[in-house]
Amino acid sequence: MEENSVQEQKVLKPHKYPLWINLFSVVIVLVTLYSIVLSPHYISAAKNLKKADMAQNVGDYNGSIGLYGQVLKDAPDSRKAHIHAAMSFFANGDPEDDDAGLYLIKDITFDKYEWEKMVTVMPQKYLQYFENTPNL
Repeated sequence: MEENSVQEQKVLKPHKYPLWINLFSVVIVLVTLYSIVLSPHYISAAKNLKKADMAQNVGDYNGSIGLYGQVLKDAPDSRKAHIHAAMSFFANGDPEDDDAGLYLIKDITFDKYEWEKMVTVMPQKYLQYFENTPNL
């Protein structure tokens, strides 16, 4: 008797999701894959940025320049890497590197704190190239 009642029950139809849910799911999968592919570059850049900061803090400016260069290779829009690499170029004592430092910060707008740190190492002759610099 139980067998008949089970057989008499209608089989449920599989649920069909709307098209927009399927498309949204595909987009989520693609974005996830894209982030997985990019993650190693940004993780490497973050590690090198930390090493470069430590090298700069102990006065190893040439070592930090190389590390900041690797960061900029992996993350070319890194504002911090541009600013600190320029500071290392200015602070390393080689006047031939000063133009490279200036090039790195040519399109950056500094906040007061960043500018205060920059003018401590930037040669005075480059101050004329910056507009609206605070009087320090």
